[in-house]
Amino acid sequence: MSSVADPSPESGSAATFVKRAAALRAKYPLRDITGSEHRRLMPAVVVAHPANRNGVRINGERCEELFRHVFRKFDFEEAAHGAVRVEVAAGSDVVRTWHRDAPADDRIASLPLEHVLYASIGASHINQVLRNVIGRAVVGSCVQATDAEGRLSLQLVHAHDSALAEACRNGLRWEVLSQALEIEEPFGVMCIQAALNDPANAMMV
Repeated sequence: MSSVADPSPESGSAATFVKRAAALRAKYPLRDITGSEHRRLMPAVVVAHPANRNGVRINGERCEELFRHVFRKFDFEEAAHGAVRVEVAAGSDVVRTWHRDAPADDRIASLPLEHVLYASIGASHINQVLRNVIGRAVVGSCVQATDAEGRLSLQLVHAHDSALAEACRNGLRWEVLSQALEIEEPFGVMCIQAALNDPANAMMV
């Protein structure tokens, strides 16, 4: 396959790297047996890509705020907007090791990393919110969704927001990209995440 030359956001204008991001997404889809590059994935098998947001880790405070924002008004289509992830390369433990070495934070649930198959480029924080419900992360000032220990409860979430609980069980709908993206395009993930994380640029894509 031919390379999409120099796809880093630093290499040109915003419009240029947005076009490159779109080209990369069109070039590296990982389709299922039906031919679709979109599929639902349980939160446990998806974690944030180490290069997402230039290597800045998932923020526990942001996850806590985001949960309170979506709780009781969860919109699946809005949550799945910009949900792009790439398959973890066979035999590579880079993604799992990066998450294994993360500082402990009660606001970020730690689920078994051996189940991780994909790394998110977009929608990383909302996916972590779903992981947090499953893994009983701490959320303050939300008694409707937390138990006596202040930890999220899927049962309580379901009682007040069945759509959110369903997403916690079955995951978001993701656009899936092949591991070949990272093998053939060193700046590919950076380019795509930069386009997705800028709302105006995401609309252009």
